[in-house]
Amino acid sequence: MNEETWDTIRQQFGKLPDGCRYAPASEADIEAFEAEFGAIPADFRRFLLELGGGTIGREWVDGIADLPATHRKFQEESAIANGWTMKNVFLI
Repeated sequence: MNEETWDTIRQQFGKLPDGCRYAPASEADIEAFEAEFGAIPADFRRFLLELGGGTIGREWVDGIADLPATHRKFQEESAIANGWTMKNVFLI
C-alpha cells in the first residue's frame, strides 16, 4: 500500500471516537501472536502497530488482544466436519 493511502487511512481512523478503535499493538504483542499463529500480512501488521483496530465502515477489525481468539476459533471450526474449508486466509 502506498503512503498516500496510509495517510488517508490514518486521517479517517483518527476521526473515529475512542470507543470505536483499539489502542495500537506493541511489537511484543505482534511477535507473541506470530509465534503462535504465523506471520501477519505486512499491511495488516502495520495497521495493528499504527492504528490498532476498530470499526471500518460497518465492520469491526480485531485489535491484537482479540485476534488470537478469532484465530483459535477459526482453527477449531476448520477441524470439524462441515467446518470452515478456506485455506491460506488471514482473519481480521
